[in-house]
Amino acid sequence: MKHLIVLALLLGSGAATAASFNCKKAATLVEKEICANPTLGRLDDALKKNYDGALATNIGEEARREIKSSQRLWLKKRDTCKTAACIEAMYRQRIDALCDYPAISGVNWGCAVTSDEIH
Repeated sequence: MKHLIVLALLLGSGAATAASFNCKKAATLVEKEICANPTLGRLDDALKKNYDGALATNIGEEARREIKSSQRLWLKKRDTCKTAACIEAMYRQRIDALCDYPAISGVNWGCAVTSDEIH
């Protein structure tokens, strides 16, 4: 019995954190859906990797400002979604859009694209 409780706790703890926020503090419908839906959680993870990677790469200050500004606008639009399908579509579009920023010098960040089978 003790082992079953530990196993249940371990299995249940996987959805506690999405890539960009703590699911225990999820407040909005969109945040709760991301935490409850494994595909949306993986998309959130891919978006965070692309966003952080783009900002850490030499893309130039103008592109860096554009990414930050467009991310804020994207978040506002994403938060208007009422369905998982809407949220997924928003994530897939944004993940791919971040890949369009090329490195000025050095190596690009290995951008994840949704055609990489993020399910």
